[in-house]
Amino acid sequence: MEPMMLGALSVYPYGLALALSAAVSLVLLAARCRNLKAGAASWFGMLALVLGVLCAHLLYGLVRFDWLLEKGAAQMVRFTGGGYVLYGAVLGGMLAAWLTAKAPIRTKERVLDR
Repeated sequence: MEPMMLGALSVYPYGLALALSAAVSLVLLAARCRNLKAGAASWFGMLALVLGVLCAHLLYGLVRFDWLLEKGAAQMVRFTGGGYVLYGAVLGGMLAAWLTAKAPIRTKERVLDR
C-alpha cells in the first residue's frame, strides 16, 4: 500500500486503521466497564497498547530470524521499520489483561470477563 503524506509524516492506511481501532476500543472499554475501579480500564488499555506493539515486534524477529540476521539486531529497537505479527499483539493484550488482574484493582475474573 502506498503511504499518505501528512506534512512530513508518512502514514500507511493499515497503520491508520490499527490506530483508529485501538482508540475506539479504548473508548468503548471505558464506557462499558463501569463496574471496574477508576483507572482500571485506562491502565489495561495503555498497557495493552504498549505490550501489544512490543510483543508483536519481538515475535516477528523470532519468527523471521533470517530477517533479524539480515537487518541486524539493532532493527529490534526500531519500531518504524516494519515487522509485526498479529499473534504477538494478541499475546501482548493477554499479558496486559493478566498484569491488570494481578494489580490490586479488581479480581482477574472481573477484568478478563469484560
